[in-house]
Amino acid sequence: MNHITEADLYSWNDPDELLQALGQLGKDQKNELREAVAALLEHDDADIREEAMRTLFVSWKDQQWRDRALAAVTSDEVPEVRSTAAYAVAATSTNVTRQDDTRLLLGVLEDEHAELPVRAAAYDALLILNRKSDFPTKKRKFNPQEDIDWHWVRSLNQN
Repeated sequence: MNHITEADLYSWNDPDELLQALGQLGKDQKNELREAVAALLEHDDADIREEAMRTLFVSWKDQQWRDRALAAVTSDEVPEVRSTAAYAVAATSTNVTRQDDTRLLLGVLEDEHAELPVRAAAYDALLILNRKSDFPTKKRKFNPQEDIDWHWVRSLNQN
């Protein structure tokens, strides 16, 4: 695929081609394309929202639209988008936001009504934020009773 432009991201009608284009964006295109990618956070197609979230926040560590990732963790109707949003929160967390980010992710993790993959992503994001290296949620089917270090989680709640 040739160099992708802002106009390309706004004009693509085929979601599969748009997903492919998003997956090929490099960090060197951040300044040029960040607004167009941010616009895709509101796309009707959940796969495109998820890939835009991954590109903008996880890959590019963009702070400008970070509030959209924070909102998506709990409000997007699609679990995969909420899961990616949890990773986005961890990827863009700063010393200033870390405590609020931890509270948000703890809320998702402790929500027994949330889908297991979303809770697993929230746990992974907490592990990332706290520089813990073990990611049990990706090794097998996630079981909150067995896979979460609840003693550690309780210690986070006390901070």
